[in-house]
Amino acid sequence: MNKNTTIIERRKELIEVSKMAKAMRAAEEIDGTINYVLLNYIYKTENANEFKTFEEWQKEGFGVRKGAKAFVAWGKPREKKTDRGDVVKYYPITYLFSDLQVYKRKREIGVKEAGIKYENFVGEIKVSYKRHSSPVRTRVNGASQVNEVLREVWNDDLDYRESFYVLAMNNQCDILGYAELFKGGVSSTIVDERMVFQLLLNVNATGFIVAHNHPSGTLRPSNPDRELTKRLSACGKLFNIGLMDHLILAGDSYYSFAENGEI
Repeated sequence: MNKNTTIIERRKELIEVSKMAKAMRAAEEIDGTINYVLLNYIYKTENANEFKTFEEWQKEGFGVRKGAKAFVAWGKPREKKTDRGDVVKYYPITYLFSDLQVYKRKREIGVKEAGIKYENFVGEIKVSYKRHSSPVRTRVNGASQVNEVLREVWNDDLDYRESFYVLAMNNQCDILGYAELFKGGVSSTIVDERMVFQLLLNVNATGFIVAHNHPSGTLRPSNPDRELTKRLSACGKLFNIGLMDHLILAGDSYYSFAENGEI
């Protein structure tokens, strides 16, 4: 028996069984006439509860098991016109897979912006930075020189809003680079110590200087300023990266925690 003969026999069988299916009052139908109860009856799938196309299973996160054979479901007869204008009748065919033939695919969580894809494995972390082939480094000796450098790189909002800067240093008191890590409002800014040391460890700094500004014009450190200085100093000791100074800039003046014996 060839393939075409098999399909014709199946169609005849379907027509006969469909008469019985009408009495079953199946709640869910495929293409108007074929229902799940009928498919179970014809193919003897027994415990199958759902029949869906490959695309429908795929959208729900399922894959079809290797070697699974699709169930053929014929829809109600339809008519179409040929190019010559003749009207022909045909039976639309739907290829379905039961819930016993599919498996739940492993969940993939993608972070599109960063191009990272996690799929049940531990991802490798890579951190890198670039510098000029012949970097120009500034050596500073004392808070006054640090103040001059900071005013050269500080944004124009010194008297407008609080910002927090970090200078990464080496053993020779050379400035490896600077970064404006945090911005705040007119009277405060929030500093995350973890991000400070993330930067310092990335550039192999052996020391660092931090600075922030007081738009109000007062040079007197607040209690939160002193607490932050203590925390940064304590964290630095854990990594053997010493806090060398903490400057507060206000107007044309500055306050140095190191010069005032607070470090």
